[in-house]
Amino acid sequence: MGTWKRIRQMVFGGCCNKIKEIAMPEPELKSLKNKWLVVMPEVKLTPTLDNGIFLLDKHFQKFNAVRYVTSGKRDAIKQLDIIIAYAKAYDIPVNFVKEDVNVKILSSDNYVWQDVWSQLRVKGLIINPPYLASCLYDHIKNGQLIKAGTIIPATPHSRGDCFDMSAWRGNQTENEAKSVDDEAKIIQVVMDLDSEIGILSYVIERANNCLHVNLKPLNNV
Repeated sequence: MGTWKRIRQMVFGGCCNKIKEIAMPEPELKSLKNKWLVVMPEVKLTPTLDNGIFLLDKHFQKFNAVRYVTSGKRDAIKQLDIIIAYAKAYDIPVNFVKEDVNVKILSSDNYVWQDVWSQLRVKGLIINPPYLASCLYDHIKNGQLIKAGTIIPATPHSRGDCFDMSAWRGNQTENEAKSVDDEAKIIQVVMDLDSEIGILSYVIERANNCLHVNLKPLNNV
């Protein structure tokens, strides 16, 4: 059974117009039934993500590889929540909460989270900010020096056409830690053989132990 949502509809008739609410079924999310590329419960899906992840399931079955979709569409608050979690893991002091995502420092154009996010990039965790922002420190990305003041775009997850996958489900142990190179090889095979899925590119995120996959948007992502 699908979930239901309520929509407001204008009804014309008589001497006045009326607004009524009608219940409409939301489309089924096919990928939630995947057995091989499994969508974790907290992941937010869009039609683009649901379609692509669903079509990928059969390919992971061919490789006898169970993998987990750990992240889908994320808004700015969710992105900052992830940054806060990483900062705590890296012992970086945090003096704000995720609801402060729009707050800027007095007499400055910097966000309250900008320094902490910049420190994470210095430590090698290449993560995008909740909003377009400049990184405050020099750091290395893919072997290249990124100078302080470089503008970094907001997380691509905000578009709803990319996702992250991993061999582990969020509570990583030493035995569960597997190289993301395996996922990358599978995705490359799919890109070569099955254009229907619409994979545009992928990025290995070793610091996060995951593979980031970009999909071609459907008409309604």
